[in-house]
Order: sequence, then C-alpha cells, then structure tokens
Amino acid sequence: MKDTIKKILYILPDGDYIKLSLLLVMMMIAAGLEVIGIGMIPAFVSFIAAPERVLQYEPLIGLWELLNITTDRDLLIYGSVALVGIFILKGAYSLLFNYTEAKYIFNRRYLLSHRLMNSYMQAPYTFHLGRNTSELLRNTNIEVGIIINSVLSTLLKISREGLMALSILLFLLIMEPLISLMVIFFSGIGAGSFLLLTQKKVKKFGEQEQVHRRNMIQAVQQGIGGIKDARVLNREKYFADQFKTEARESSLLQTYIHYIKQIPKPVVETTAVLCMMLISAIMVWQGRSMAAIIPILTLFAMATVRLMPAVQQLSALYTGLRYNVVALDPVYDDLKELEKYNKNFVADRQKQEPVQFTDSIEANNIVYRYPGAVEKVLDQVSFTVPAGKAIAFVGESGAGKTTIVDIILGLLTPVSGTIKVDGLDIQERLSAWQKNIGYIPQTIYLADDTLRNNVAFGIPEDNIDDDKVTRAIQSAQLNEMVARLPDGLDTLIGENGTRISGGQRQRIGIARALYHDPQVLVMDEATSALDNITEKEITFAIESLKGRKTVIMIAHRLTTVENCDILYLMKDGKIVDQGSYDSLVSSNSEFREMALVNES
Repeated sequence: MKDTIKKILYILPDGDYIKLSLLLVMMMIAAGLEVIGIGMIPAFVSFIAAPERVLQYEPLIGLWELLNITTDRDLLIYGSVALVGIFILKGAYSLLFNYTEAKYIFNRRYLLSHRLMNSYMQAPYTFHLGRNTSELLRNTNIEVGIIINSVLSTLLKISREGLMALSILLFLLIMEPLISLMVIFFSGIGAGSFLLLTQKKVKKFGEQEQVHRRNMIQAVQQGIGGIKDARVLNREKYFADQFKTEARESSLLQTYIHYIKQIPKPVVETTAVLCMMLISAIMVWQGRSMAAIIPILTLFAMATVRLMPAVQQLSALYTGLRYNVVALDPVYDDLKELEKYNKNFVADRQKQEPVQFTDSIEANNIVYRYPGAVEKVLDQVSFTVPAGKAIAFVGESGAGKTTIVDIILGLLTPVSGTIKVDGLDIQERLSAWQKNIGYIPQTIYLADDTLRNNVAFGIPEDNIDDDKVTRAIQSAQLNEMVARLPDGLDTLIGENGTRISGGQRQRIGIARALYHDPQVLVMDEATSALDNITEKEITFAIESLKGRKTVIMIAHRLTTVENCDILYLMKDGKIVDQGSYDSLVSSNSEFREMALVNES
C-alpha cells in the first residue's frame, strides 16, 4: 500500500498534497457529524423512555437551566428540534463533501490523461519505435480512467469509510468498553479471514485482466485497420474470434471479482445479528434493567446500521483496489521515464525562429545503433547537401537510408558524429531546424477531416492561413482536384483518404509539407507505392520545386532520382559511392545493375 500511495502522489498534480489534506479534514468533520447523529438516537430514546432520569442527570443540569427546560414536554420538544437539526446539518454537509470530492476526482482524470498524452507526444521517437500503439491507447483511454475511478476514488472512499468506522468504534468504546471490544474482536476475525484468503488472488486477476484489455484493443486495431485485406482474404473471422477470446477472458475475470466483492455482505450481516444477540446476553447477565438496556441496544443498533455497510464497503473497496491497482504501474512507469525528456523538449520548442539555411547541410562521421541493438545501422557516414540542390540516398533495403533521413529530421540522435546546417549542430536547436523542413513519408496519414485541415495538419482551424493553403495546393499541383471536389477545400476526404486516390493522397502529403514554406523538403520513398504514371506526375511536381527548395530523397525506384544533382549509394550502413545518376551508371557496376533492374 505504501508503494501505491507513493505512485499516486507522483502522478497527481503539484500542490495536491494541500487539497488532499483539506479533503481529509472534511472527512474528519463528516465522521464527527456521523457520530453525533448516531449518539442522538439513543439520547432521544432516553428522553422518551426515562425523561425524569435525563432531567436529573447531574452533568446536564446546567444545560437544562440555560435552556429553561423543566418538564418532560420541554425536553421532548428541544430533543426533537436538536435531532432534526443535527440530521439536516449532517445531510447538507454530506452533499457539500460529495460534490467537493467528485469535483476533485474527475478534475484529476482530465489532468492525468492530458499529462500522459502530452508525455507521449513529447516522447523521443525511439520510445514509439519500441512500443505497441495498443498499449499507449490502453494507458491513455482505459488505465487512466481505472486509476481515477477505481484507485484514487477508492482510496478516498476507504479513508472516508475508515474514519467513519473508527470514529463510531471509538465512541462505542467510550460508552461500553467491554461489549465494544468483544464486538470488534468477533467482527475482525470475519473480515480479516476474508481479506487474507482472497487478496493475493485478486491482484493476480487484475494483472491478467490488464493484459486482456491491451489485447482487445490490439485485435480491434488490427482487424478494423486492415479491413480491406481481411475482407479480400476472408480473414474477418480470425480478428473477430481473437477479440471474442480476449473479451471472454476479461469478462470471466470481472465475474470473479464481482462475486468476491459480494461475499462480505452476508458475512457482515450474520456477524451483526450474532453481535446484537451477544450484547443483549451480556447486559442481561450483568443484571441491567430494561430501562438501561434499551438505550444501549438502540445505540449499538444504530451503530450497526451504519457500521455494517461501512465494513461491507471497506472489504469490497479493498478488494477492488487490489484488483485495479495494476493500472497504476504502466502509467506511473511511462510518466517517470518520459518526463525527464519533457523539460528539454518544451525548452527547445520555445525557440521560435526557424534555422536559416543558405549554404549546406554537412554530416560528419555519423554512427548510429538502435537502443538495445549491438550492430551499427550507420558507420562513419559523412556527406554534404548543398543548398538548393536535389540529392538522393539509394541502395538496397537495410542499407541505412531511412535511418540517415531520420537523423537529418532530428527524430534520432546519433551515437557519435554531427549534422550541421551552415555550421550549426542541429541538436543545439532541433525544433528551430525542424521548422524549416517539409517531410513527405511513404505512407501519408490523413485525418477524417476536410482537405484544408489535412493540408494545415495539427493547426487549430481558427489559425489556418488560407493563403498558405492555396500556395501549397498550387505547388503540389492539386488545383484540378480541388476544383472537382463538391465542397472544395471544405470537402471531407475520409479516414486515411478513403475517398481519394493514392496519387491524390501523396499530393496532399506534399502540400502539407509545403504549407509552412520550408527550405528543405525530405521524401522517404514517397512514390514507391504508386503506379508508374502517377509516380511520374508526383516526381514532376517535386522537380518543379528544384532550385526553390533543397530536396533530400530516398527512392526505391531509381527513375525517381535520375534528375537529382547528387546520389549517395549506401551499403551496410556506409556511403560507398557518390555522383550524378549518369556518372554512377558508368563508373559503379553495382549501381548499374540496380538501374537495369529498375528500367526492366
């Protein structure tokens, strides 16, 4: 439990110690009002059963004189008013406390989910390379909800019910020490045995169910994300069955935990009846009169009515906490791991002006290996990209082309070596450098939104500059397409561009890259998935930018890079040759073979 509290306090916003302390004070006030309410019932019974004894009770004689209470009727009237007043006050305070607690809890939900989402968005690129998207979706959408609704909320409820129960027990101990100790002893045996027998198993169930939650999301992602392939290959049943298996196992575990939560109720009820019989037997054995027994029985009856659901809740809440506390670990671990990067990320993003590029990009002895890997992906790679020129990295798959581009983009940090722009190491002003880059990947992600919002991707709609959108559309040669669309730039293009062609998707990717008018355009096999005619059209659109933009390309088809100024031939993580297309064809046999294969 200590470890759980530590993790909860870490993921909560700064300053929540004060708010939690105030909630604790409010709980103590609520517990005090509950005890007063319970104490008022047997007192009121005494007013009715033996008013003369109450009026002659020496510690209260001063109060009776102050209030001018002299008769049974006065006592009954004042007692009734006090009883009603206490319960009105208790009810009003309870409503206030419940609202305050609910507001605190659910504000934490949005703050924590935003904090986690922010951490994921600012995480190093290598973090995303090593993680399954379904885990991140589960953590952000499901685990955060469980942490707030079933861990933090449960801890507060345990604190509240625990304080309430403790206050009532202390009150009973003061009023009837022997009887109270015996009741506590017998009740403790039942509750303790239940917790001892079930809690280890409950935590294991929680860990298993967390895995099933992830697998359910993964099955949905893979099935719906690959619906086209699944439909053509008749594989729908595989993904539906995969989801069904995980959902069934998850439901079975939830059935177990629901059943375990219900066990305390009959146990507590039986124990309560036995305790009331025990109390009656003890007081009769002690030789007390019925006038003395009735208020005490009323007191314990009222206490039992309040304690019974409290004990039931405490058992069920603790069981639920043990089951759901596993949701805390992945969120805590990710925040702990990522937030050391966030400060540097935010500081770097605040450097507003883009790095100006007038001379050249120079790579000096770049070495890179992926985290956890032994083999180098890049080994002492050096090259130059003159401003305004078009260069391309070519070579077989696995040669390191994409890795070198990711380093130029600032997504990966080299183990050693530098990338300098006009003499400035890009790692010193990474965000400022990225603001001067337009990136066109092989697969363009398109949101289920308007064409305008997809070109100005990630910019709030109110801040979109339509002049920039228009210029980007023209540069990407999308004018004809926009003219044919029913709503022009406001046309919805469907999730991942399902309502447009592959060539149009690539052109939107080019327009997106050009929206902020970058000096450098980077293409990572951006035409490899297109047919020859569409590829030539896209290549023509890109070539029209030569001279105005510096173009860096990775190409699967060498026909795409024929007109580049410099080609760097890569093999096994090294640059083995360089030159124009024609010079490499004439001087390098390996490149010549690649060119012949592409032409065929």
